[in-house]
Amino acid sequence: MNSMCFTLALLAEHRDIQIRVRNEIRTALQNNGNKFTVELLQDLTYLERCIKESLRLYPTNFMISRIIEKDLKLSI
Repeated sequence: MNSMCFTLALLAEHRDIQIRVRNEIRTALQNNGNKFTVELLQDLTYLERCIKESLRLYPTNFMISRIIEKDLKLSI
């Protein structure tokens, strides 16, 4: 599953939060002439917090790997 699926599943589980997110989106759209823009998306702070909480609860990437581009000698 991906991050969006986890977020949607949590919103489906918690109807009160789902309603609050929906109201935030509706209000933001009404205030922006029903145009969905990047600026509008940045104003959806409660939705952003919900997404971040979903990522905290269900991280989709538990390890970040790195590749070294040059040889490295460690002194022990």
